[in-house]
Amino acid sequence: MSSQSVSDLHRTHQTFSTSIVADFLSLENFRQAWKKVAANQGGAGIDGETLDDFQRDLNFNLSQLRDSVADSTYQAHPCKQVLIPKMRAVGGS
Repeated sequence: MSSQSVSDLHRTHQTFSTSIVADFLSLENFRQAWKKVAANQGGAGIDGETLDDFQRDLNFNLSQLRDSVADSTYQAHPCKQVLIPKMRAVGGS
């Protein structure tokens, strides 16, 4: 492979990587993710913030979330554990 081909391949990889990051960090991507979360009707997390709380200032919250992800300051809260009782099968052990 010629050095020109390697250089072109490297440039293509950089452009592709930059494009993926830009797509991921777009506000539209965060809006689409919000729509999925809202449609799932999830409960409040460990921080107590409900979907309604987050939606009250949705544009600001999405922008703030996107910015913290983009500048690597985002820190996820621990997951809230919810135990779901399971029915035992008849005749099972």
